[in-house]
Amino acid sequence: MIKRKIFSLLLILVIVGVLIVIYVGFLDTEDNSVNVYEDRGTEVSLNFEHEIAFEPEIVQIILGVETEDRDLDRAFNENNEAMNQIFEEMEKQDLLSLETQTFRVNPRTRRENDEIINYYVVLNQIEIKTENLEEISQLVQKAVEAGANKVVSLNYLLADESKAKKQVIEEAYKGLTEKVEFIAETMGKENIELDSLNVDEMRHIIPSGFGVETMQRDVSLPQINPQNINVRVNLRTKYTLY
Repeated sequence: MIKRKIFSLLLILVIVGVLIVIYVGFLDTEDNSVNVYEDRGTEVSLNFEHEIAFEPEIVQIILGVETEDRDLDRAFNENNEAMNQIFEEMEKQDLLSLETQTFRVNPRTRRENDEIINYYVVLNQIEIKTENLEEISQLVQKAVEAGANKVVSLNYLLADESKAKKQVIEEAYKGLTEKVEFIAETMGKENIELDSLNVDEMRHIIPSGFGVETMQRDVSLPQINPQNINVRVNLRTKYTLY
């Protein structure tokens, strides 16, 4: 009879020990903590991070036309001619939008045969948005053949980013709720009160490999494959358990 009691006691201790290990695992970060107060219950601070990868729905392409000449008028006219040709070609494509973004004229000096030569650099940038993600390379190639000589950036977008953020936050909050409910059950608490909730958002994309690149008309572009958009949230909360 005594052996059975000792065995039962040992079994209970083992189960409690396992629960404590799991419980401590939940709180094994600097941002997660539990403080017990006799007069106002148990205060629990929890962080919960969640991330979802979404397939992009829109691509934003920033292209540039840069021309240089010792004569400002020639540099400007050459740039303007290239821009007109690009717009004429892009208007034939299936685009969401097409617009100029930046216009800039910069002086540039260069030493040639021990002589300082002054040049003018004219830069125009074009923003293109399209949902045709399967033909990004072909679209950029046509723009380059029309006169664009710089690919400034490729950015992938969602049609409704707020909807994506809402989904990530809802899933994160569900995971956080399961976490605090487990802690309350482990500590023998029946009531959970949410005292504060803060949401930190982060959005990032795996780099496409493009920075500012100089393009040439006779060089074919490699296939550009869309990259996922990763939306991440971190929930910082404080609860009172009693």
